[in-house]
Amino acid sequence: MNFDQYIINCDIYICSCIDQLKADHRGLLSQSILGHLRNFVEHVSAKIYLAAGGVPAATEYETLRKANSYVMKCGNLNFIAKFHDLLQISASHYTFDPESSERLMLKYYEYLLRIKQYMKGRFGMELLHNLYLFPLNLDPAFKIYHEAIAYRIENQDLKNAVTHTGKFYIYKTKPIFVNDSIYYEVSFSRANEHASKFERLIAFTKYEITSTYAVDLRLVSTGISVFGVKMPISIIIDWEVAIRACELKNFAKILNISLPPNKNKEYTNLMAFIKQSGTSLPKLLTLPFDEFTQFIEYVKDGAAVHNLSAMLTECRSRIEKAGGNVLLYLLYRLNNKIIKKQYHSDACDLLSELYLNIKCVPFDRMPYKFSLVRHNPSIDDILASIPIEGHKHELLARHITVNTEHNGILYTSQEELIAYGDMQPLVDAYNANLYYKHKLENNNLQLECWNGYYYIQKYEDNVMKILQRLKELSSKGIFSYTHTVNSWLSKPGVAVDSDEKRKALKELFSNSRVALVYGAAGTGKSTFINYISRIFGDKNKIYLANTN
Repeated sequence: MNFDQYIINCDIYICSCIDQLKADHRGLLSQSILGHLRNFVEHVSAKIYLAAGGVPAATEYETLRKANSYVMKCGNLNFIAKFHDLLQISASHYTFDPESSERLMLKYYEYLLRIKQYMKGRFGMELLHNLYLFPLNLDPAFKIYHEAIAYRIENQDLKNAVTHTGKFYIYKTKPIFVNDSIYYEVSFSRANEHASKFERLIAFTKYEITSTYAVDLRLVSTGISVFGVKMPISIIIDWEVAIRACELKNFAKILNISLPPNKNKEYTNLMAFIKQSGTSLPKLLTLPFDEFTQFIEYVKDGAAVHNLSAMLTECRSRIEKAGGNVLLYLLYRLNNKIIKKQYHSDACDLLSELYLNIKCVPFDRMPYKFSLVRHNPSIDDILASIPIEGHKHELLARHITVNTEHNGILYTSQEELIAYGDMQPLVDAYNANLYYKHKLENNNLQLECWNGYYYIQKYEDNVMKILQRLKELSSKGIFSYTHTVNSWLSKPGVAVDSDEKRKALKELFSNSRVALVYGAAGTGKSTFINYISRIFGDKNKIYLANTN
């Protein structure tokens, strides 16, 4: 197993693609790069693992698995495991369109830069020599601003600085690149259920802070000067994972476990492990048995009581049963507001007697397609919490749903879905796993195929109902409509700015109760709508606008 040569071969290919990047086909080449990134990262992990004294397994596959597990547990290397997780779906399950591929490449740029720097410092390997050529599409106006922030972060006098601390939720971390160094713009708010997006704060830091759980931040207020203008900024100089006690307590209630709200040694150990490993609870609970046991022993170390480790062990025993997908997702963020929406005071027999609302069943059966109770999970959070293996039929249904709801495409062609392979088994699996209420005539979410085109039955039913209603409305006009318009036009002070509009107003609803107003920009569509509104001045009206 010559991992060095494999890394070099991948590096040559990726660099050759970057060399050829041009504005007219950047996306296509980014797409071809993505196919090689996963193998590149896996073999980088293997080299690091073996150099640290790891023992090669009997097969290359098993060695790569052990290597990925190793870097995940190393605080200074867990970014490689995170990168690998991000690559799972792109390398194995999707053929991305050029636009999506390019967005992903920009998202991965941070991790590629860190791999480049680590491999040079640790092994002297010159990898990704032309990464700087990949266009990041960063606004040059921010360059000086970011340089000033980076300088302040690196040169802030902390000895005499006045700091303040608090518990926060992290909403977004945005990387900032300054001279091959990485900093972060962090958006956050107070960790409670009542914070709104209008109360979010922004600070800068050199630390990669988890956005998964509540954190304690230590901040210092300072300032920068750009073009002679002084601006206040906040810098995060330290942080700790700090899951709220109420979140752990309410999650434990789903398992019918009473968890004391106090923060003991187990709690301290768990928070430290999450920070050090840079991983999440779903990842830890799905570790191989021996590695999970080591993790639990770390949590229990020095603790007089073992309530928290017992809860995690019980949770692990449940994740392969009905309700397991809900548990994994809730563990990923442990957001109190979301947890309380899923809880039910009675055990649910369809969810292995967990104390969950029965409305969680559709999500638990097919998490990549359905939502939780009053909560729509992002695809990124689902990917990060629930292993994607075995969910291909849901991804197919999600693809068709997105096409319908966001792209206005009711019927998706078989050619567009070729990456999913043999379609019929996926259609059958999806339909078989539907909750019975999603097979009823008025809410039929089954996948159907017609003449090589795939669709969700409910959407077709809705379109047919709309068309039928429009047909009924267009069969006759409004009684005495033309007479009403003529009376309005004859009123003093009424002036229509063209004969064309005057004629259209008279005929608009004379033979149909449905009308379509269209035209190029600036031709008077809004003015025409205003005339119609004035004609029906004494009637109730509702306006729905769709404009570019």
